[in-house]
Amino acid sequence: MKVPPYQDIATLTANLSISPRTVDVWVKRGLLPPPVTRGTKRLWKWSQVEQYLDGGADSGTAAELQDIRNETRRQASGAR
Repeated sequence: MKVPPYQDIATLTANLSISPRTVDVWVKRGLLPPPVTRGTKRLWKWSQVEQYLDGGADSGTAAELQDIRNETRRQASGAR
């Protein structure tokens, strides 16, 4: 599956299996990069998102990043 270089909120939430509210919380906590705003559209650069989730960003602890991975896997598997 080819992932677009920039993603709007709908595409980002689908690729991460999280809600828009979770995206907002993770951005505030520094677990996801802040979006770039173009007009009224918020866009995330996928390479930056990957960097944050892989622990390459300066923000977020290893435990928080592991929590994100675990929660994403749990939601992707359909567990509630």
